[in-house]
Amino acid sequence: METEMKVSTSFRLNAELVARMKKAAKASNRSLNNYVESILLNVMANEPNETTQGAIREAMDMQVAHKSGTLEAKPIDLSSVDNMLRSMDL
Repeated sequence: METEMKVSTSFRLNAELVARMKKAAKASNRSLNNYVESILLNVMANEPNETTQGAIREAMDMQVAHKSGTLEAKPIDLSSVDNMLRSMDL
């Protein structure tokens, strides 16, 4: 079985944050190191992919255009699901 290479590093963190992380790690029956590593791995694994990043940029551009008045939102018909989908061009 191959073991992962570990690198030792240090961070300067807020004392209250460290105390909260220690408490949470203990409640999860984990070491502080393992707890912090799992949080960081989870955050890094949840980075949006290129498709999601593009959709985020598009939504933000549309929001800016709408707020600046260069894009007018068309009303959505909420009288029925079918009408709603049609009014959204779906």
